[in-house]
Amino acid sequence: MRDGLPFMWRDKWWRMFDRDPVMNRVHGRIALLGDSAHPPLQYIAQGAIMAVEDGWVLGEHVARHRAEDGKPDWDAALAAYEAVRPEHCRRVVTTSRAWGELWHLDGVAREQRNVLLRARDTHDYSFVDWLHGPTALTPDEEPPMFTPIPLATADTGDRLAAVGDGAA
Repeated sequence: MRDGLPFMWRDKWWRMFDRDPVMNRVHGRIALLGDSAHPPLQYIAQGAIMAVEDGWVLGEHVARHRAEDGKPDWDAALAAYEAVRPEHCRRVVTTSRAWGELWHLDGVAREQRNVLLRARDTHDYSFVDWLHGPTALTPDEEPPMFTPIPLATADTGDRLAAVGDGAA
């Protein structure tokens, strides 16, 4: 491990890309899963788990939707998969994008972000409960998202006035 450290490319900047998730991921008997359907940015570390969840949800629906002869009812299973996964993954991709913007703020917005984050209880994870709770198998099981706190609600006191005037 130590011998490899000098070969780390610390001088390289790798571009990060995402794209909006595919909302129609089933075509006939073909279903997209994982990054082919929803490549997120890394800010909330959900790329791999979304792929695992996609596979689990599809597998559960295949197991639950059977024809009278016991064979999978692929049309029903794929329809059930498509009914729940695109919206969840859209929420993850767009939230990851927003968190990336949040972590890279400058000036007044950064000060406001810092005030809001410092005010949070360190044991309050309510803003990620929707993300780390049980995986929904149906749209009605999808948990509600957190309610964003607008940066403008942060009380930055005199520091904000100084930053806003360019004095800081």
